[in-house]
Amino acid sequence: MPEKDSVTKVEIFEIKDLGANVRLLEYGGIEGFIQLNQVSTRRVRSVLKFLKIGRREMMEVLRVDEEKMYIDLSKKSLLPDSVEEANKRYKKSKKVHEIMFEVAMKLKVPIEQLYEAWGWDMYEKCGFEHALDAMRVAMQDPEVVFSKL
Repeated sequence: MPEKDSVTKVEIFEIKDLGANVRLLEYGGIEGFIQLNQVSTRRVRSVLKFLKIGRREMMEVLRVDEEKMYIDLSKKSLLPDSVEEANKRYKKSKKVHEIMFEVAMKLKVPIEQLYEAWGWDMYEKCGFEHALDAMRVAMQDPEVVFSKL
């Protein structure tokens, strides 16, 4: 589940009168909702002018209800710096997943098994800002990274 106030990449899949349902791409496609009043700082008469089905955008997490698996999102309070940083993080994470997928295919094991074995630990235990940074170092000196896992 995402943390409150974090910025995440979403894909809009359904537009309603009061807002839109989205899938959080960084969190396994769990669903969230952006209310009409959180779409823009300007007056919104029609959500269709601001949101399009299939579009991928960055949104800020306002509230998370883990029991009900319900997430409220906002676009109007996003800062350009946080969007840029979140985009960089998303692209790095996507690259890590592509690498993990290729390794899983070559080893003929489920990708989840790789993530559980060492993938998630690259984010938490290696001391790098991102797992992709750890993978880049591991290409030159695997012992530096894998000794910590």
